[in-house]
Amino acid sequence: NVAIGTVLVADVNFNNNLTPDEQLRDDVYVNGYVPGMFAASGTLRARYRRDALWTAGKTLASALLKFGWSRTTGSTTRRLDVELPAARLSKPRLATDGPNGLEVTYDFMAQYDTAGAQAAAKITLKNATASYA
Repeated sequence: NVAIGTVLVADVNFNNNLTPDEQLRDDVYVNGYVPGMFAASGTLRARYRRDALWTAGKTLASALLKFGWSRTTGSTTRRLDVELPAARLSKPRLATDGPNGLEVTYDFMAQYDTAGAQAAAKITLKNATASYA
C-alpha cells in the first residue's frame, strides 16, 4: 500500500439495508428483521503534493480506505476502525491547484471482492470489554 495523498475531509455513510419482517404477532412489535446487502459510500477530499501522485490517483480502479475514530477517557481508550479494502473511486471532480498541492474530491463506494472473497468492510471495535460472548 502506498499513501498517495492526505485526506482533508471525509463523509462516510453506512447502511445495512435491514428490512422489517412484518409478520403478524399478538403484540405491537415486528417479528424481526431480514438482513440486507451492506453498503458503504461517501465522499473524500484529498490533497496531493506532486503531479506524479495526482496521476496515480486518477488511474486507481479501487483503493484501500481506512477510517478511525477514537475517544480517551482517563486511561481508557475506545476506538472504532473501519477498513474498506476495495473501495471504487469515481472519476475525480475538478481539481484545485494551489501552493499547498493539488486538491481533489472523490465519491467512493465499497464493493465486495468476488474473486478474493473479501468483505466490503472490516469493522473493529476496541474498548475495555474483554468479550461480548
